[in-house]
Amino acid sequence: MPVALQDRRWSPTATLSVLAVLSLLGACNRQTIDSTLPSQTHKVASARALHTQTKAPSSPTAKASKSISRAEHQKIEALLGPQQLKGPPLQSNKPRSNSTIGATKSATALRVIGIARNAKLGAIVVTNSGEPWFIDGLDSWPSDLLGTRVEVRGVAMRTKLAPDPKTNVQGEHSAGQLGSSQLIRNARWRSVQSRK
Repeated sequence: MPVALQDRRWSPTATLSVLAVLSLLGACNRQTIDSTLPSQTHKVASARALHTQTKAPSSPTAKASKSISRAEHQKIEALLGPQQLKGPPLQSNKPRSNSTIGATKSATALRVIGIARNAKLGAIVVTNSGEPWFIDGLDSWPSDLLGTRVEVRGVAMRTKLAPDPKTNVQGEHSAGQLGSSQLIRNARWRSVQSRK
């Protein structure tokens, strides 16, 4: 069962909203509906009926497309009221595009062009899109390259460079960084003249 559905601070209506949408997307079964909401809730019967109606065998193309159709949207709206559903479908059919090396942490050959900068965690290259790439093993750029446009070639990795930030009992925050960082290993760099 999703963690959010176990939180008893949610109202039954809000929980039912989540269950109805999950049911339509095929991510929720009748057992989840029964175990999440008390049986005396009058809308549970509607959610069970909606789950039974929408549980028809689906084709492979229907499984690939997880967006809510107009008919499904109208069923949910009838069950929950018009104020509960606003905006576009929950998921699009478009694959997620990662501007970096992707969700995997495997190595990829890479060439990055950007401005050489120094950061607390070491030397970085900041691309035109503002993405920082850390250079493995380089604490700071040589003074003749600092602030200039450079081309860096190497192996791109995603890795954790700093611990997560923490807050102590007095409310003070420690330095840290959430998530992983983009790192270039076995880096070779050269200065790039900007064309005018």
